Amino acid sequence: MEIWRRKPIDKNHQVRMKLAKEADEAVLNYLLERPRSTILEISEGLGWRSGNVMGSLYRISEELGPRLIIEEVLEGGVSRTRYSIKK
Repeated sequence: MEIWRRKPIDKNHQVRMKLAKEADEAVLNYLLERPRSTILEISEGLGWRSGNVMGSLYRISEELGPRLIIEEVLEGGVSRTRYSIKK
């Protein structure tokens, strides 16, 4: 009987995980300095694509859970999602 074993993490995966962690830290720092930011504001502030910011916010939400505050607000008739970190 063959036992399933997890493949060892390859070097490329380790590099991607390190880059993701650095990206998440950059987004966290941005939110700590500028609470209630939108994805657009974060992406423009960091010079990133919005998809990269969304990926970081997803990972951050998995890690922090309820400490990541997500607000749906209506501004000038437009719905916006704002993100903050509860200290």
